[in-house]
Amino acid sequence: VLGPTDPSKAPPGSIRREFGSNIMVNAAHASDAPENAQREMAIVKVGENGFKRVVEDFCGKA
Repeated sequence: VLGPTDPSKAPPGSIRREFGSNIMVNAAHASDAPENAQREMAIVKVGENGFKRVVEDFCGKA
């Protein structure tokens, strides 16, 4: 679904192939392991950064 970090190597129809520009602007981020996800969520401060509101404003509430 997401595809490799490099959009030029991602399969057609993947998020990064369709919306990414290059290896640095690749449309989406995903952690490669649960431990890294926990570390990254602590950095971003999930729940404190207002990102959920931005997504809900744009996409609507689930």
